[in-house]
Amino acid sequence: MKFYYKNCFSKKEEELFLLIRFAVERVKEPNLGKDKSGQEIAFSSHILSHALSKIFPVTAIDGVFAGAYRHSWLTTKYNSLIDVLPISCIGGPIMFDNSSNSPKKRLYKPTSLDYSEKFSSPSFCFAVDVTTIELENVLRSAGVKVRKEVEKIEFC
Repeated sequence: MKFYYKNCFSKKEEELFLLIRFAVERVKEPNLGKDKSGQEIAFSSHILSHALSKIFPVTAIDGVFAGAYRHSWLTTKYNSLIDVLPISCIGGPIMFDNSSNSPKKRLYKPTSLDYSEKFSSPSFCFAVDVTTIELENVLRSAGVKVRKEVEKIEFC
């Protein structure tokens, strides 16, 4: 039996998704400290997406989910979408293809909302760096080589 999704994604893209899912499912929520106002930094799709984009050959996109929620996700070089921390769900990451019928086209909208202040703050950058290290540790413990010099993973 061949699953429908096998028609939508290349083998390399499926392997990339499975490796991202492997890392996300095993990473422990890190202690991210406090922001400049003294509030605990909450682990978020923004932090996780930006951390993963430092390790894997993907791009972090910031935008709006379902027209209402500020959210971040990843896109692959084939414009597939990986939601690493889906809103109001148990489970994830999930990946959507780039076909004209894909639900991603209705649910995920990159936005011109100004995230630059938040995403360039020292506390956000610290949270991304801590999360990146935690993800790399998960991958290394599983025998996946992480090449620091190019900040991209090496498929074994």
